[in-house]
Amino acid sequence: MPSLPIRAVIFDHDGTLVNSEPVHLQCWQAVLRHHKVDLSEEEYSRHLSGMPSIYSATWLAAKFNLDIEPGALLSSKQKHLQSFLTQQGFPLMPGADALLRHLRLRNIPLAVATGASRDEVTHSIQFHGLSEYFQTVVCKDDVAQNKPAPDVYQLAAHRLGVPVEHCLAIEDSDNGEKSATAAGMRCIRFRYTNTKQHEESHQPAKHFLSYEAIQNWLSEQL
Repeated sequence: MPSLPIRAVIFDHDGTLVNSEPVHLQCWQAVLRHHKVDLSEEEYSRHLSGMPSIYSATWLAAKFNLDIEPGALLSSKQKHLQSFLTQQGFPLMPGADALLRHLRLRNIPLAVATGASRDEVTHSIQFHGLSEYFQTVVCKDDVAQNKPAPDVYQLAAHRLGVPVEHCLAIEDSDNGEKSATAAGMRCIRFRYTNTKQHEESHQPAKHFLSYEAIQNWLSEQL
């Protein structure tokens, strides 16, 4: 059965639209240094990349047997993150701006559906001047359940006025893909080849596409 035409594209934020995972790792490392423990890049990539922040805080508190509640640990991490964001923004993923322009020229409605907070996403969009591209942004503050539940993608499609079966999600994580497919959307897994997290992923490399490859594929679909 042929696929239904794509009428909207919905982007994840962390690890997809922006290369934020190294920044999150650095913030967690800074917090954990106060507790005299170290979080390696390998551990972060394998266990925490793409996961909700409260999950990460809970996992870290248990992993290192920390004498601190996960909520307090997360609060400390968020202070480090806000300090970073007052000075700069998460780097935009290579090729993201070209794909956004490509889709806008074809009048494809765009949205962001993310498990991140609204402040983080708004900062990225404003910092990189992307407001003109996105019709709506749905974040964890807007829904009852975060990814891998389908809520953020369902709400993004509803706000765009496009049936979920005509939406394409672009994601980098297992959790994000589960969220998008549970919502009834097709999902493409983005791959930034310089990030160690993807090199060590359990998914086969052919499952991931660069933004250049995604743009070429979409050119044939639209």
